Amino acid sequence: MEFLSIILAAVFINNVVLTQFFGVRPLSSNADEIKLSLKNGLVITVIMTISSVITKLVNDYILKDHQYLQIIIFVFIVTLILELFSSFIEKENKSLLLANTLLLGVALIVSQNGLSLLDTVLYSIGAGLGFSLITVLVDAIRYKYRNAAISKNYLGNPITFIALGLIALAFYGFNGLF
Repeated sequence: MEFLSIILAAVFINNVVLTQFFGVRPLSSNADEIKLSLKNGLVITVIMTISSVITKLVNDYILKDHQYLQIIIFVFIVTLILELFSSFIEKENKSLLLANTLLLGVALIVSQNGLSLLDTVLYSIGAGLGFSLITVLVDAIRYKYRNAAISKNYLGNPITFIALGLIALAFYGFNGLF
């Protein structure tokens, strides 16, 4: 039951997009295809889980006495993993490479909270699923507002970030459940 609690808390309560603003840049890219957003979110979930586990192991066993190198090493590891996966990513999905703040942020959260290896995997999966959920919700809202009578000043990113703020308020209602 605790495993499910970690994943649900990472998806709904501690959603890294809504609470830490990690990975906001890929949300502002105009994908407008929910199926593509879901696919990108699942790829990010896999990459995030792998990078979090690797950075956790490096932090625990190599950087134990050299914490001042943590951010530099984490940036190097995340960049290396993204470069390895970029050969598998299709050309139209290059917006995944913009999610490096999300990957680095989750790796830093995992290392600062001292999570175990299993908790790291579960939290990374939950954070990736939370990112996927927010991406799909934002794309659905963007699709809905495409033909709405909205002032031209609010079209594009402004209405996206207004909707993101409203989603954050809705998710804040889950606080205290897990």
